[in-house]
Amino acid sequence: MGSDPCCCRCGRGTRAGSTALWNKGWWFWIKDATEEWSNVLKLWQPMSTWLRQQFTASSSEPTKIYCENCWKAWGRYVKPGCEYELSSSCEELANRLGVEINDDASHRQKSNPFKCTLCDRVFNRGTLDTHLLKEHGASQQKRKLADPPIISLLDDALAHLPSRPAFFRLPTKTHARPPLVVHVSGCAQSATVSRILKGTYTQSKWNHGSPVFKKVSHDTSEVTVLIFYWDGRDDPSFQGWWFSPEVGSDQVWAHCQTAAGSSSPPVSGWKVPWDGHVDSELKVSLDPQPEKSTDGVWEFLSSEVGSREDWQPMSYEMQRELEDRWARGWKGDNGSDTFHVKANGYTYRIDCSCMVQWNVKTNRRRPIRRQQRCNAAASPRAEGLNKEIRRHVDENAMLTSKVADLEAELLMLKASKTRAEHTVLMTLQEPWRMSRQLDMSVRVEVHSEDGLFSALQKSLVSACPAGHHGECNAGRSLTITRLEQIQNIRLWKSYEFRKEQVKKELEGQTSAQVSSSFSCCQWAKLDPTVNEVLVLHGTVPDNVDLIANFGFDERLARERGLYGQGVYFTDQTCKAFQYSGASKQGNGCFIITRLILGEPHYAKGPLSQLKVEPLRDAKDPSKGRCHSVIASPGTPSGNGAKQVHRELVIFDGAQAYPEMIVHIRK
Repeated sequence: MGSDPCCCRCGRGTRAGSTALWNKGWWFWIKDATEEWSNVLKLWQPMSTWLRQQFTASSSEPTKIYCENCWKAWGRYVKPGCEYELSSSCEELANRLGVEINDDASHRQKSNPFKCTLCDRVFNRGTLDTHLLKEHGASQQKRKLADPPIISLLDDALAHLPSRPAFFRLPTKTHARPPLVVHVSGCAQSATVSRILKGTYTQSKWNHGSPVFKKVSHDTSEVTVLIFYWDGRDDPSFQGWWFSPEVGSDQVWAHCQTAAGSSSPPVSGWKVPWDGHVDSELKVSLDPQPEKSTDGVWEFLSSEVGSREDWQPMSYEMQRELEDRWARGWKGDNGSDTFHVKANGYTYRIDCSCMVQWNVKTNRRRPIRRQQRCNAAASPRAEGLNKEIRRHVDENAMLTSKVADLEAELLMLKASKTRAEHTVLMTLQEPWRMSRQLDMSVRVEVHSEDGLFSALQKSLVSACPAGHHGECNAGRSLTITRLEQIQNIRLWKSYEFRKEQVKKELEGQTSAQVSSSFSCCQWAKLDPTVNEVLVLHGTVPDNVDLIANFGFDERLARERGLYGQGVYFTDQTCKAFQYSGASKQGNGCFIITRLILGEPHYAKGPLSQLKVEPLRDAKDPSKGRCHSVIASPGTPSGNGAKQVHRELVIFDGAQAYPEMIVHIRK
């Protein structure tokens, strides 16, 4: 087969071990690149020619193959129709950047299931794609060279931008007030570049702990010019101040290397171009600031996403810790961008670059900022007001933390709540019928406190005819011990296919409607055009697993049944009870079944020789066959006896779908 494909996430080869192949909405499992898993036979068998072709072709598609570990941790969640569906382009980029499924046990796992390991932030499906392209897209693309010079001023300016390696972009910090102002002279290297750089710049935002300055221009056709600082996290040669059209751009006009933590652009020493010689004419001067005594006030964003911004001051203890860190250069511990602060009884992780505080206990994250404000007059009245403000701020911080704890606890309680109305639950679960079986159990236990137990108990009692007594009384006194929902996609698709066949066979014909005296599963949407009904099938517990996995097989039916060699059902509890095994063993089972009766044949007596559906017209076989046999109470059953219970017989197992297993005790 040549070179075998590799896992699109970790790069592991497929020569050994199990591999999952995604193809047209289905997962196929392959072992050692030679065998495929058969869901029907439940064993490994030699790989088919078709699957071998798909497997080989997948090597050119970046998101089709996952090793078993990557499939469990990532692949099964992100494909179309899965829990956290991603587009193929977003999935590919997430694989390359190492995005993970968020393992946070709190409520954030549902609302923000993805974790970007590069910046330690969580996202939902909508925001992940935007984040990866905006923040990390540049690091995954090849460097672009500048276009050749052309006539327009903008393109001429861009033509003078030498290329350099792409920066890794990070969120910026909010600036302090009032904004700083710098003035830039022209340069000697190029008249065009000199005209672009010359002008007045005002502080617009922050990057890597230093202000970013933007050129003031009233002409919208002019190119944007920024002066910003970049530290040496990517490469020591990048450290310093840059002239560029965008923070982190791979195109620049000038560069000046400075010491780490520089708070303002240097006056001279600028190289034009960035990797050329120092241009002695290029000067940057900073406007003198008015002499004011100012304090830094730290605030956190208390409003949620989508609502109006509401910045609140932090507690006095938190203010003191952050301001002390700010005075020491606003850097993290051990060369990182993060450090920890203890305040208000909690430990907070502070990200210096992203300007985010993270409550380590509650996992709640909030943006933070530092505002510059003038000191108040040092009067007794002002000091008293300041103390009052501090007290209220501290109280507010404690209450905010308590609210966060209570919200987290409430969400955990809701998540652990298992009681739900089964009708609503099954309505929500209905999409499983169109999904895949690979990671799904065929038999799903229904919680013992579910309201379905009592509703089903009433339905079983009401399905015992009032005139039936003696042995039939057992059907009124049975107890439901367990309920299991059957979710078998293979059987369901066979059932749906057979339903469409019957529907086509009945086109243009009028058939009498058939109803069932048993009704309970309100989530089941029945099709009256094919006489689809809910019925019961009694069987011993040993047969339940075979029926749940393989359905009803008419080939295993008793050869000389009273109404033919078919599969028998009833809508009367007492009749199903006779075959459940509960009368002898004490424990038994009912299978609640969806049944397609189509055009039924009403028996007028025994039909023990019947092996297939009877003809609609014995004199004209071209009219086809009926779809089922119904034996109504009162039908002669031989030897002068009459039918007591209603029985429904089919000769094609695909016309029945096992919906639920009811475990009963006499």
